[in-house]
Amino acid sequence: MAINITSKRTHFLSGLVMCAAAGAALLGMAVPASAATSQDVRPAGADSRRAASVVLPPGGRITIPTWIFGNTQVCATNLGPSTPGRLEVKAQLPWAGPENIDVPGFVERKCISRFWGGVPVDLTNVSSSSPVLVEHN
Repeated sequence: MAINITSKRTHFLSGLVMCAAAGAALLGMAVPASAATSQDVRPAGADSRRAASVVLPPGGRITIPTWIFGNTQVCATNLGPSTPGRLEVKAQLPWAGPENIDVPGFVERKCISRFWGGVPVDLTNVSSSSPVLVEHN
C-alpha cells in the first residue's frame, strides 16, 4: 500500500512541476494585439469570482491581478460627457509596452482580453478630463 501512495505522490508532484515549467515558459510569450479579442467580463483572480470595477479620475492609476492560466479582461467606459477617454494598460514586465483602450463616446464601453500569465497590470487613465469606469476580471 505504501508503494502505491508514494507512486501517486510522485505522479502528482511530477504534474505540478510540469505545470509550473509550462507556466514559466508562457510568461515569456507575448500575445500580439491582432490575436486579442473582446469578450464578456470574467472573474479577476483565482480567489474572486466577481468582476471588479473602479472609476478612475484623469491621471488615476490602479494595479490589478491577472489570471495565471487563461485571459484576463479589462474594460473601459468613458464617463465624460464631451471629451474622449483613454485607458493605458501595461503589464509589469520590462519588455511590455503600453496598450491604450480608446473610448471616444460618452458611456461607450470597450474591452480587451489578454494573457498576462499572472503578472500584475497597471491601468492608468491618461484622459485629459474624462473619468473612466474600469472593469476587470
